[in-house]
Amino acid sequence: MGSSDATAAAVRPGEPLLRLAGVSKAFGGVQALSDISFELAAGEIHALAGENGAGKSTFVKLVAGVYPPDAGSVVLNGEEHARLTPKLARQAGIAVVHQEFNLLPELSVGENILLGALPRDRWKTVSAKRTQRTAAELLARLGSTIDPRRLVRELTVAQQQLVEIAKALAVDARIILLDEPSTVLSGDELDVLHAVLRRLRDDGRGLIYISHRLNEVFALADRVTVFKDGRHVSTCDTSELDHDELIRRMVGRPLVELFPQRHPSPGQPVLEVDNVSVPGKLFDVSFSLRQGEIVGLAGLGGSGRTTIARAIVGLERVAAGHISLDGAPAPRSPAACARAGLVMVPEDRKTHGILAEHSVAFNLSLPSLQRLLRHRFLSPRAEKVMADRLIKEFGIRPPTPGTDIRRLSGGNQQKVVLARWLAQSPKVVVLDEPTRGVDVGAKAEIYALVERLRETGVSVLLASSELPEILGTCDRVLVLHEGQLVAEMDRATATEEAIMRAATNSGSATVSAGASDDDARDSACR
Repeated sequence: MGSSDATAAAVRPGEPLLRLAGVSKAFGGVQALSDISFELAAGEIHALAGENGAGKSTFVKLVAGVYPPDAGSVVLNGEEHARLTPKLARQAGIAVVHQEFNLLPELSVGENILLGALPRDRWKTVSAKRTQRTAAELLARLGSTIDPRRLVRELTVAQQQLVEIAKALAVDARIILLDEPSTVLSGDELDVLHAVLRRLRDDGRGLIYISHRLNEVFALADRVTVFKDGRHVSTCDTSELDHDELIRRMVGRPLVELFPQRHPSPGQPVLEVDNVSVPGKLFDVSFSLRQGEIVGLAGLGGSGRTTIARAIVGLERVAAGHISLDGAPAPRSPAACARAGLVMVPEDRKTHGILAEHSVAFNLSLPSLQRLLRHRFLSPRAEKVMADRLIKEFGIRPPTPGTDIRRLSGGNQQKVVLARWLAQSPKVVVLDEPTRGVDVGAKAEIYALVERLRETGVSVLLASSELPEILGTCDRVLVLHEGQLVAEMDRATATEEAIMRAATNSGSATVSAGASDDDARDSACR
């Protein structure tokens, strides 16, 4: 029996696996958690909900032993701890599945799963056969048939997610914290993940599940705890709540409308994509974007949504076709595109959107450095004035320009990225998954911001895997399948069912981008 087995076996019947009592944590003058109490039972999925900045990430790191509490206690398997260390948390059977995977791409699946405890033979060398056999057994418990010999870099995102969960099983974790595990998954991949988590729950493990997708909370969780501003708001069975009440508890007010009222009045074409091909990724894609119009890019993973977005701003090599901005050839480098008023907010803000080691002011000022120079040197005063204005205009919290951007919640980091580019008065904004990992309150703010852009005449191309987002914000929807544009729908005819039918190529007719709205409607309805 392993150490975690021993501790789990010592728990009295009915005793929670994990209990926090009066826990608080502050960073400088910012109170991240205040007098938090929480319980996790064996054999339950307990959702943790709250806006970005509510304290969820701090809670996860405290339970995992990364941060010590300033006050309060943590009770694990019936044993009280004034604080935990990462080693003690692991020994007690705690594992964390992070939103950003902690995998080594050049190692095999089996090596990643058993890293740190690779089985060895009698000569003390790593046994490849035992590694493969043990990893295969762990994956089988998750219903997976991934070959343990495959390199991690060869796996899909969904498969990598399963490998992360298998790592938790490898240390026989009784408490598993999952921080936004479904952010990059959709469709069948989500179904697989949910089935795996239910299997773990039925095996008697306790799961803490964090997700901004509220449908998941109601589909998966037995109970839900809501945090707001670092404080405990409520804990109750999910059956006692509906979506509106959960949102009200998260944001502290009724969210009357997630999507703003739309008043489209598009003008002349400002961006034209004509028979564009990217080797192996896109094939003869054509469409136009008019002034003051919001057009959605929909499709399953690998359909080409992100590729066309990147190609438009010069991040992908276009092998054939043409892209025009205001009737002239669009620049072919990101910097030149930005100068011409064609900008992009990328999908992965942590890797491509922010400079995590720098301040909010520094991140906001990046595209504006020339305007902030005074006698060939950057003016700190001019930078602060601009940062203060953008922080106020975009509701960035906390409203302190000197704060390291990595200290901000995901939603506020996204606002910084948006504000940085929108301050340049662009003509066309390409948004790739603009609300990924963002809470419902911040989503509403971002949607209102997008609508405000359109009202000023800015054109928006919005690529998203969330169909409600596409339907709630866009005037037209372009659907891609395996690198081809297969359907174009207007606001009146676009539905989740119609989009999915086209995205899976299930009997949808291809609609040319040059077709009129009436033609598109007729074709989509046939």
